This record gives sequence, C-alpha cells and structure tokens, in this order.
Amino acid sequence: MEIYDKPRTRFVAEFVGVTNSIEGTSPEPGLFDSGKGLKFKMGDNDGAGMEGGHFISIRPHRIGIHPEGTQIDGGDGLNILDGEVTRGHFLGSSADYLVRVPGLDAPLRVEGDPARFFPAGSKVRLVIKPDNVIPVRASEG
Repeated sequence: MEIYDKPRTRFVAEFVGVTNSIEGTSPEPGLFDSGKGLKFKMGDNDGAGMEGGHFISIRPHRIGIHPEGTQIDGGDGLNILDGEVTRGHFLGSSADYLVRVPGLDAPLRVEGDPARFFPAGSKVRLVIKPDNVIPVRASEG
C-alpha cells in the first residue's frame, strides 16, 4: 500500500497502478509547476522527491469530478481545474474519463461515480487534494 500511495519514482508509480504522470518543476516547497501555466499545490509532500527529475503522480480515483462551475467548499486549499471530457466510459461500479485540461500536454485520467456520468464534450471541474499530488523522481538515478 505504501508503494502504491507514495511511489518514489515515475516507473514505480506507473508500474504499480494507473496514474497521471505530469512533468514540470518545483519552484518552491509545496508547489509544482507544469511550465505551461498550471500549478499544483502539494501537501506534506513538499517536493523533496524532485531531485533527478521533475514529475508528479496523481491517481485517477483521487481526482473528484463535478459539473462545470460547481462551488467547492474550502477551495482555497485545493487544486481546482476546469476541463472537458474527451472520453467517458461507464464501467458499472465506476466511470472512467479522459479530461483535457489547459496547461497539460495529455488529458488527465479520472475515475468517478457512475451515478453521475459525464459524456464526451461535458465541461467539468476537477478537484484534487494537495496530499494526493505525489512528487516522484524520473528514475532511481
């Protein structure tokens, strides 16, 4: 469980389960910058894992998905991203999405509640707790 929740390298994060790997830099403790106008707050993961490569790992089920414009209580402490669903699959016990977010090269993979399904083309708001933004090294080197 520790390896899954707190991988140290990008390889381990991707090998042990599905994740969103995002490249960028950590200009200051607790902050990650994609380099394309998108910044992520990190919780107690202060960016110490950034040496030797600059990536973060965010698991799809750790991203909340809501209708566009949803007001988020306590939003000042969260990562709130607006995007568009490019693919949505109903899987019975969950829904699997790809969501295009400005400032990212690749869409984010998001797992959501199937009771509230968002078809392709839906505008959505994504919410990520800082503790779910995990800094990882590019490799063991």
